[in-house]
Amino acid sequence: MGHIRRHNPPLTAAFAIAILATLFIGGCAVPQKTLQMPAEELRFSQGAIIATAATDEIDFDTLIDRLSDASVVYVGERHTSNEHHEIQLRILTALVARGARVKVGMEMFDHTYQPILDRWSAGELETQRFLELTHWYANWRFDYDLYRPILDFVQENRLDLIGLNLPFHLPPKISTGGIESLRPDERALIAAELKRNDGVIK
Repeated sequence: MGHIRRHNPPLTAAFAIAILATLFIGGCAVPQKTLQMPAEELRFSQGAIIATAATDEIDFDTLIDRLSDASVVYVGERHTSNEHHEIQLRILTALVARGARVKVGMEMFDHTYQPILDRWSAGELETQRFLELTHWYANWRFDYDLYRPILDFVQENRLDLIGLNLPFHLPPKISTGGIESLRPDERALIAAELKRNDGVIK
């Protein structure tokens, strides 16, 4: 997504699910498509789960076996894709079913909303109040129903919900004036060292 994110200390839970970016594992009821990997001349049908290190196709149980050894699992999305959100929930549900202590991190919340997210996880908020207090449609804008099953699962299972993002006014400020334009309290929200795509570290 290109967001600059605050670097938090490592999570203490066995797993953290981070819901981000773009996912290419599909399952929608449309004509079948194929993914071709030219270097290996391999083709995979839509819905395939690919272990990219070996370019092998694996089943869902094998995927969960492998994810069970991870400290952090990034699960991406196209924001408006119901199928992608269904995959996210399926992975989350499978890890919880195995007894993993899961924390769910979501980029649509910045870390200043953490007290509200904690109240959601504790079952203290109804949906409408949660939307109001997190300013969902001001900050994120995408239809809440796309994320409702995931957030309901988080609340029903009393999972920790973590806001991953910076306050939303900071990326435009950095884009316009650079990191040096930030106030000291704003700069403190960003990692001391940042590595950019061009290799420059500040």
